[in-house]
Amino acid sequence: MSKDLVQDVQDFFDKFDLPSRRKPKILDEDTLTFRTKFMVEELQEFRDACANDDLVGAIDGLCDLVYVALGTAIMMGAPFNACWDEVQRANMSKVRAINADDPRSTRKHRFDIVKPTGWKAPDLQKVIDEQI
Repeated sequence: MSKDLVQDVQDFFDKFDLPSRRKPKILDEDTLTFRTKFMVEELQEFRDACANDDLVGAIDGLCDLVYVALGTAIMMGAPFNACWDEVQRANMSKVRAINADDPRSTRKHRFDIVKPTGWKAPDLQKVIDEQI
């Protein structure tokens, strides 16, 4: 089993001759609509499984959602692993909200993570430019 999830999905795309790009580009409207509905379908599968106290179904829904999201990134030609690294860098510099009433929290939940003063957003444009 691979630890490179993107490569696993790329292998699936190669097996079924699905389109993938080498340079980043927004999807055409038809493909965008298809992929968006597909991701919503998998998210709903996760929600339904949770509502039915179906742990296996919930985990399956999460795996399917990630698979479809990664496939969408492949179709867009996104340099996903490099973008992931940059998002991870930015996320790891965030802090935990003090509580649900923390004024920095937009979600007003005890598990919220917030941007501290001086936080730097991920520079995905730089990552994409380096890949082109």
